[in-house]
Amino acid sequence: MTPDTKAALDKARNKASESSHKEVLPLHLAKVLAASHCNEGLILRLAIMQASHGDGNSKLEAFNNALGTMLTQLLQQSSSSSSSGKKGKQQRQRQPLPPHSVSLNNVLGRARLEQNRRGSFDSRLQVAYLVLGLILSADSNISDCLGDKNVGLTADRVAQQLFKLLCALEGGNTQLPNPSSATARPPQCPDPRSAHGFSMLKMYGHDLVAQARAGILKPVIGRNQDIKRVADIICSANNLNNAILVGEAGVGKTAVVEGLAQRIARGDLSRLKGARLISLDMGKLLAGTCMVGELERRLQAVLKEVKETPGTVILFIDEVHTVPGAGMTQQGGMGVANILKPMLARGQLRCIGATTPVEYRRYIERDAAFQRRFEKVEVAELSVKHTTYILRELRDTLERDYCVRIQDCAIVAAAKLSKRYLVDGHLPDKAIVLVKRACGNVRAQLERPPVEMENLEEKMSELKAELRSLMKDMVNKARRDEVKKLLQDVRARLEREKTEHGEKQERIQRHMKLRQEELSKLQWSERLRLPQSILQCGSRWEILIAVNKYRLKKLKKKESHLENQLKNLEASEHEKAVNIKQKQQDTQQKEQDVLKTLKSVRESMKGDEDPVLTAMTVSPEQIAEVVSRQSHIPVTRIGQEEEEWLRGLAGRLEQRVVGQTEAVNAVVDAMLTSRVAPDEERQHPIASFLFLGPTGVGKTELAKALTKELFDHESHIIRIDMSEYHDKYTVSRLFGAPPGYVGYEEGGQLTEKVRRRPYSLILLDEVEKAHEVVFDTLLQVLGDGRLTDGQGRTVNFTHTVIIMTSNLGAEDLLQQNKMMDNNSMERRQHKLVMNKVTKTFRTEFLGRLSKIVMFNPLSGQQLRKVARLQMKQVKARFAEKIMALDVTDAALDFILSLLDDQKYGARDIKNRIEERVATRLSKMLLNKEIDENCTVRINAAPEKDDLDYQVTRSGGLNGSVRSDDDDDEEEDYYFTTDEEKEDDDDYYFTTDEEDHGGSTMDDEEEDKDDGMDEEEDIIPSHG
Repeated sequence: MTPDTKAALDKARNKASESSHKEVLPLHLAKVLAASHCNEGLILRLAIMQASHGDGNSKLEAFNNALGTMLTQLLQQSSSSSSSGKKGKQQRQRQPLPPHSVSLNNVLGRARLEQNRRGSFDSRLQVAYLVLGLILSADSNISDCLGDKNVGLTADRVAQQLFKLLCALEGGNTQLPNPSSATARPPQCPDPRSAHGFSMLKMYGHDLVAQARAGILKPVIGRNQDIKRVADIICSANNLNNAILVGEAGVGKTAVVEGLAQRIARGDLSRLKGARLISLDMGKLLAGTCMVGELERRLQAVLKEVKETPGTVILFIDEVHTVPGAGMTQQGGMGVANILKPMLARGQLRCIGATTPVEYRRYIERDAAFQRRFEKVEVAELSVKHTTYILRELRDTLERDYCVRIQDCAIVAAAKLSKRYLVDGHLPDKAIVLVKRACGNVRAQLERPPVEMENLEEKMSELKAELRSLMKDMVNKARRDEVKKLLQDVRARLEREKTEHGEKQERIQRHMKLRQEELSKLQWSERLRLPQSILQCGSRWEILIAVNKYRLKKLKKKESHLENQLKNLEASEHEKAVNIKQKQQDTQQKEQDVLKTLKSVRESMKGDEDPVLTAMTVSPEQIAEVVSRQSHIPVTRIGQEEEEWLRGLAGRLEQRVVGQTEAVNAVVDAMLTSRVAPDEERQHPIASFLFLGPTGVGKTELAKALTKELFDHESHIIRIDMSEYHDKYTVSRLFGAPPGYVGYEEGGQLTEKVRRRPYSLILLDEVEKAHEVVFDTLLQVLGDGRLTDGQGRTVNFTHTVIIMTSNLGAEDLLQQNKMMDNNSMERRQHKLVMNKVTKTFRTEFLGRLSKIVMFNPLSGQQLRKVARLQMKQVKARFAEKIMALDVTDAALDFILSLLDDQKYGARDIKNRIEERVATRLSKMLLNKEIDENCTVRINAAPEKDDLDYQVTRSGGLNGSVRSDDDDDEEEDYYFTTDEEKEDDDDYYFTTDEEDHGGSTMDDEEEDKDDGMDEEEDIIPSHG
C-alpha cells in the first residue's frame, strides 16, 4: 500500500476504536475520507462535489451526516448487546485496535481488482482505487448513504466521476482540481470499464520510467558500460536500433534495462528525453488466446498505440526467445515474430530483448531474419566487489522486510562464499538469495525451539520405543540397562536445553518490553526521523542513542536560529534580545542534558548485551550455515582457516593410510600449492594425481581419506572403473552421447554427477585400461577445468580433486623389493615405473597432472597394522549383536602367516580375515554356539592349523575384556551407544576411560525395584 492508503486505514481503525466497535467497517473508512481535514479523502470529496452539479458543499455535508447517523445506529446496537458499566469500559480500553471486517476486506479486494484492470504501473494499492473500491463494493453500505433523501446521489454516478478523475490523473496531470470549484468539469474520458477505454500498453505492460520517477526501482550498480552501450544502440540513426541482452540467469539483464529507465527519468540522456520504456509482459499477451488470430489482434493494437503515442516508446521484452514461434499453430497464424519484423526493419519500433545464451542459440539464431534486427550485447557476471556494493544498497530494504540486522561482514561473506561454493546461479542473484535465506533463518529461530532440543526429543522418542520393546521381551538385560542409562542422560540434557532456552526467551521478552517502552516515549516527529532498521529491530540502547542524537541535532539547529535572530535585532529591541538570550541559555542547558544522557546510555550499553539484538543479527556464521546446506560442505570446513586445516592434513591422512608417508606428503604438498590461487581465479581442478603402485598398498584408501578431509564425508567420492570404457563406443557414456544418439537426454555418468555435486573427489580406477579418446577429453578437464557434455552444457571441474590409479610397473616394483636394499630400490623403482608410464600415457597428459605419486609395497610390520585396522572393522560389525571380540597377537600372527605372497597387499589380509574370522563367527551365531551379550576370545591353535574360539557367556560389551596388544600405541576399543553420532550409526568405539560399564544378570532384583518405577511413563500397562 502507498503511505496515503495506510494512513487512511489507520485513521479508520482509530475511528472504530473510539466508537468501541469490534471491527473496522467500510463506514469508518468512508467517514474519515469524507472529513474535510483528511487529505487522503480529497478525491472522494471532489467526486461527490462533481456529481452534485453545483450543490457540492451541501451534498458533501449531507453525506457526512448520513455516515454519522448510520455509525450511531451501529454503536447503539453494539451497546445494547453488551453490558455497560465501569468494569466493561475498562475492559474495552484494554482491548487492542479492532481488526478489519470481512466487508472491508472485500472493499480492499475490489480496489486491487480495479487497479489491476487499469494496468497501474504502481504495484502498491493507491488511495484513489481504495475510494473506487469503496463506492463499487456491494458490502460497503455506502450506496445507502449516497441514496439518503438529503444527498440524492447514486453510487454509479459518483463512480463515473471517479473514473474521469483517474483518467485525468493517469493522463499526466497529477494535480487534482480545486474542490471549491465544483462547477469546473474534468475533461471527458471514455468509461474505463469498457474494453475500448483501456490502454493496451498499460494492459499488457508497465512503464519502467514511471516506476523510476516514483522511486520503485532499486539502484543499479556496476552496469554503466552495458547501460551506455544499450543507450547508444537505441539512439542510433540507422534502422538497427534494437538491442538484445544475452547473459546467464541472474547476472542482471533486467537491471541494465532498469538502469536505462532511471537515466531517462533523471534526464541524463538528452536524446531520449521524455521517452517511455514499456516492459511488455508476454505472459499476459499470450494468456487466453485460444482463438486463431486473437494474439495477432492484441499485438497489432499494442504496436498501433506505440506508433500513435507522441514521443519515443521503447519496448522491453524479457525472455525474448519466446517470440519466435509464438502464435504459430496448426490452424494457422502469422506469429509474433513475423508481425514485429517489418516494424523492426523500418525503424518504426525500438525494442530491447533479454535472453540466455542457450536460448539465444536454440531459438534466436535459428530465425536469421529476426536475429538480424537486433544487435547483441553480452552481459557478463558481476565481480565479488560489485556484488558487495549491491548487497550494501539492499541492506536497508532486507532489514526492513525481515526485521533483522545484517552485519557488514555478513554481506562480504555472502558475496565471497556464494562465488566460491555455490556453483548453480550467478552473481549477484545467488548472493542476494543467500542473504535472504539467512535472514529468513534468523527470523525463524526466534519462533521455534533450537535444533539441539528437537534432536534430543527425537532421540528420546527412539530410546523409549526401544525400551518398550525390550521390556516386553524381557531378554537382553545388558542392552535394556544401557538404554535406561542413555534415556536418563538424554532426559537430563533435554531438561538443561529447555531451561537454557526458557531463560533466553525470558531475557528476550524482558528486553523487548523495555524496548517497547522506549518506543512509546518517542514523539511522532522523532519516529519519522529514526532509521527503520533501528525502529524495527534495534536494541533499546540504540534507540536511545539515535533519538538523543536527533534531539541534540535539533537543539543545535534551534540555537543557530536564535543566534541569527539575535544578530538581526536592532539596538532599540532590548527586551526582545533578552528573551532570545534566555531561550539560548535554555537550549544550551538542554544540550548539556542530552550529552549527559548519551554518555550514560553508552556506559550502560557496554555492560548490558541485548539478547534481542544478538538473536536478530545476521552474521557470517548464519551465511556459512546456508552455504553448507546448499553445497553439502560441512560448516566447520567453510569457516575453518585454510592454514590450520592444511597444517594437520598429513597427520590425519597417515592415521588411515599405513606405510605410505612419502605418498601422503606428496599429496599434501600438491594440495598446498593449489591453494595459493583463489578459487575464482583457478582455471583447473583443485589438484590432479596419478597414483602408481601394486594392488593393496592404499591408493584407494588414500583417496577415501582425502575425500573425508575435504568434504567431511566419503559420499562425495565419484568412483568410476575405467575398464568399462575400454572400447571407443562406450566412451560416450562417460561424458554424454551427442544429439541424435541413444542416451542423449540422460547425460554422461561423470558429467552429470559433477554437475549435481560440484564439490567432489573423482576417482578413476585403472585408468590405463581406458580408450585413448578418454585421455583426449581429460586433457581439457585437467587444463581448463571445464567440459561441455553432449547436451551443450558446460560442467565445472574447478572444485574437484581428480585421482587416477594405475598398476603399471607393479611387477617390477615387487621384484625389485625382494632383490635390492631400500636406497637402490627406490631409485630403480622410480625409473622402471616411469618408463612404462611414459610409454602408456602421452607427454601432454602427464604434464597437466599436479603430481605422480608412487606407492611402495607394504612391509611385514605395516601389514600387521593393517590387520589390526581390518580386525577393528570386524569388531564393529559384530557389535550390533552386542558381542565383544578379544583377538590375541598370536591370532594376528597366524592370519599373517596365511598370506601366500605380499603382492596382494592389504586386500589379501582383508580376504583372510573375512574367511577365518567373520565367516566362522557368522556360522557360530547361526548354529546358536554364541549368542548376544557374550565375549569371544580368538587365539591361535597351531596344532589344528586354525584359530581357536573361546566363548564367555554374560560378558559381552559390558565386560572388561582386554586384548594382548594393549602395550602398542593403538588404543583398545570397546563399544557403546551414543546419541551424538550420525543417524545411521548405532554404535561407536570408546576407550577404557569412557567405558560405561554395565549391569549383569545378577542385578535382576535391583532392576525390578528401580528401573520399572523409573520408566512407568513409557511402559504400557496390561489388564
